[in-house]
Amino acid sequence: MADRAQTRFGEVVAGFGGTVVSVMGDGFMVVFGAPVAHEDDAERAVRAGLALQELVRADPQDFGGLPLRVGVNTGSVIFAPVGPKGRRDPTAMGDTTNTAARLQTAAPRGGVLVGPETYRTTKDLFRYEAVEPVTLKGKKDPVPAWIAHDAISEPTARTLSTTPMMGREHELRLLIETWARVMSEERPHLVTIVAPAGVGKSRLAAEFTEISSEANARVAHGRTHAYGESTGYGGFARLIRSLLGIFVTDTPDAASTKMRERLDTLVPQGEVADMVAHLSVLAGITGGTVEDKARLFGAARRFVEALAHEQPTIFLFEDIHWGEPSYLDLIEYLASRCRDAPAMFIALARPTIYDERAGWGGGLPAHTAIALDPLQEDAALKLASTYLQGVDDADEVAHRLLHASGGNPLFIEELAAAIVEGRDPSREMPTNVRSIIAARLDALPAGPRSVMLNAAVVGEVFWRGVLERLSGDASALDEHLDLLEARDLIRRARASRIEGDVEFAFKHSSIRDVAYDTLAKSTRRDRHRAVAEYLEARAGNSGVSPANLLAHHWEESGDALKSVQWLLAAAEEASRGWAGEEAIALLDRAIALAGDDEAQIRRIRLMRGFAMTSIMHREMDLS
Repeated sequence: MADRAQTRFGEVVAGFGGTVVSVMGDGFMVVFGAPVAHEDDAERAVRAGLALQELVRADPQDFGGLPLRVGVNTGSVIFAPVGPKGRRDPTAMGDTTNTAARLQTAAPRGGVLVGPETYRTTKDLFRYEAVEPVTLKGKKDPVPAWIAHDAISEPTARTLSTTPMMGREHELRLLIETWARVMSEERPHLVTIVAPAGVGKSRLAAEFTEISSEANARVAHGRTHAYGESTGYGGFARLIRSLLGIFVTDTPDAASTKMRERLDTLVPQGEVADMVAHLSVLAGITGGTVEDKARLFGAARRFVEALAHEQPTIFLFEDIHWGEPSYLDLIEYLASRCRDAPAMFIALARPTIYDERAGWGGGLPAHTAIALDPLQEDAALKLASTYLQGVDDADEVAHRLLHASGGNPLFIEELAAAIVEGRDPSREMPTNVRSIIAARLDALPAGPRSVMLNAAVVGEVFWRGVLERLSGDASALDEHLDLLEARDLIRRARASRIEGDVEFAFKHSSIRDVAYDTLAKSTRRDRHRAVAEYLEARAGNSGVSPANLLAHHWEESGDALKSVQWLLAAAEEASRGWAGEEAIALLDRAIALAGDDEAQIRRIRLMRGFAMTSIMHREMDLS
């Protein structure tokens, strides 16, 4: 019985993308986000917990009639192989896992108890009940906790911001003009909006469909899920069910009856039976298959045309990058074959759609692709300012958010919310931001991902030469860099500060921070040393002094002596440039690293005194 129970638990966990990392008696630990991160791992964990409770309630005999307690916590963990040689298994360790285990112990029988960060990340997706803060072993203060009861939203459905949309006037106008043409000519059109997560695809589509709805357009939604699909036509299946008023709780007979009654009002009586048979397969209502794909797709086309003739209709297909090939085939088929009907198809996708379908939409007679870029600086600053009202030095903070977010509206919102709540996002990046970036990194092929991690050690700015030194293999390096640039993770600089080398920079600082945090501390030290050695060898040809940078890399490599040497050099340069305050800050760092070397400390204090004197003389001259 125990083996069967564990097997069934494991199947549920795997269905949500989790990994069982340890089994301890009648309990087990599951990790979401390792070894592969997803942008919605906290949501997946809660959904898995609720699904496990439902499984135990549905089949109590398979689980010995015992109640299940689930604890969920979100945060950083150490995920590494642990155990004797030859039997090392991946294990998650750290405060996050310890807290999750203690939440599990404190959870009520048959309940799912979540911690603060899980709640913060998923509060719009589940119905939660707050409980008294839980006193946990090892925690100084009681930990806030909530019981998750059920889902109030579909997977991946994120509540959109209510802040006025900014910086999308051109794209919105293009959608409105395209819809006007569809209406006047009754010629269907496909628009694909492509952008990474958080840039605003759903927000732009929502703004457009709201305007269109007010002008009597019908909007039909079909969202593809990243997991848990029961049909290869996921998004279209949901669209059919929604339009026909079919609920997931309806029996197949009840669903077929609803479908037949609605189709009676849309198509001639002689077509109803055939369409019910085919649409039922597409919607996942019946488990049968149709050998003739042309007839299956033909029924979908007839359904779409009939709806558009009844009322001009916008068919919105969200997250198609998660769709099966058959689903993508169907959307392209509808866009190319529907005729003489005011129907507009809008597909929202991430750039990875082109990895699976390089020619997406390319051969269609009426297709427009909108590549949605991050916000321009003025729009990004204006958006940040709306979230930072009442924050001290709001203008300066807005510029910092621009640098950290790269103009991604979701990142701006999440980072600003952290600041307003009194958290420091530079120390504790919001989970939503970290998860989205980590998922992008984990989706990279092994070679480019390794290059990203190496580049993160160098800093926000890095050079091809140092990456070649770190990788030890230059054969595929340029190919990897090209892919990273194409995916908008890095940018090639027009000029380099190191002569004869190519300079790059991360698209924004948050990408670098997440990549850097992925590396184990021992790995970081080794790579910082390699970077420092490279920069020392190239210092004479750099065109600028790398003293401060070298001090940083030597310090992170664990070589305090070398770091002090370069901190003193950087301080001398700062003093010569009349940057006395910067010189003093560098000298203070040097004193902290000098250890017990009294002679060195006296020398540094003397330099600090000269720097202070220079500042005083400068202030007197200015007065």
